[in-house]
Amino acid sequence: MTTDFDLTDPGLYGYWVDENVRFSDTDQAGHVNNTAIAKYVESGRLHFDFDVLKSAGTGVDEPFGLILASLTVNYLQESYFPGKLRIGTRLIKLGNSSMTTAHGLFRETGCFATSTCVMVNKVGGASTRLGPHMRARLERLLP
Repeated sequence: MTTDFDLTDPGLYGYWVDENVRFSDTDQAGHVNNTAIAKYVESGRLHFDFDVLKSAGTGVDEPFGLILASLTVNYLQESYFPGKLRIGTRLIKLGNSSMTTAHGLFRETGCFATSTCVMVNKVGGASTRLGPHMRARLERLLP
């Protein structure tokens, strides 16, 4: 799925969030811990969901809610405290009731991790097809 995209290319991403590396994000060796990287991805994903997907609305009363179904992280470089990072997010695929986002985590040394998330539209405890208005809105965000 991600072989069509270079997730380390900052030009892929159209939505960005800035974060600070916290001391509590590191392990005993001083590296940014894998759980912190998952939290950075979550930050980028949630800001994208709220700012890009939900804030504009669809103009109709369509049920829409996302849950995370799958998370894949590729660790490319070590990262340390202190520092600032940028999280890029991009919608890369739509399914019938799901969407896949790509994420790149960047520091001054380049991309140190990439991730893909598969989110499922789940409302009321059951997966729900994306409505036609939401699908049309999301298709405009695809590369």
